[in-house]
Amino acid sequence: MEIRNIDADLLIIGGGSAGCMSAIRALELNPDLKVVFFEKGDIKYSGSIARGMDALNIVAIPNFTSPELYLEAISLSCHGVVDLAPSYRMAARSFELLQKLQQWGVHFPLDKSGKFRTLKYHVKGEFQTAMEEPDLKVIISKKAQEMGAMALNRIMGLELLLDDGRVAGRPVIGECDLDELFYVWAPFHYEIHFVLLMVLPVEDLKSRIM
Repeated sequence: MEIRNIDADLLIIGGGSAGCMSAIRALELNPDLKVVFFEKGDIKYSGSIARGMDALNIVAIPNFTSPELYLEAISLSCHGVVDLAPSYRMAARSFELLQKLQQWGVHFPLDKSGKFRTLKYHVKGEFQTAMEEPDLKVIISKKAQEMGAMALNRIMGLELLLDDGRVAGRPVIGECDLDELFYVWAPFHYEIHFVLLMVLPVEDLKSRIM
């Protein structure tokens, strides 16, 4: 049995748009972090935006809308059931994020006057900015990995490991590119550390988890 040790500072479960953007943000704040993804599919195409767009195009465009108006709109739509503080923070940072996405190659079409095209979706204001980028997920996953994040594809989580009531790790199983099966155990406390254990036959692995 082959044992391979991987040390990391941040373990992200799921390589969809939220996972990729979390990794990018963490590495922007601290480029020295070692970030690792556990992804059940292939990080290039996984998540709900496999070949389309996401709420990454909900933008408070300066001099057109505002974070305050966004909060009014979603509060009305959700009948007041809204977590206001993070929603405001998201809206306040949304235009900066749009500009970053543009720099990475994501296409936001403009109208004849040179302004961003927007759609009327919310009850107040126009926050849905047109995005025409079928390769959005490819772009942001590539960016995360270029910044140093490591993706472990085709990894399926089994459960969360607890230590005195706190999440302390996650065992997973998966299939690597060479069709070998492996079991991942992720015990981490103040430092994240996990071990990949290579096991051979499928039947042996099934017997371990059934």
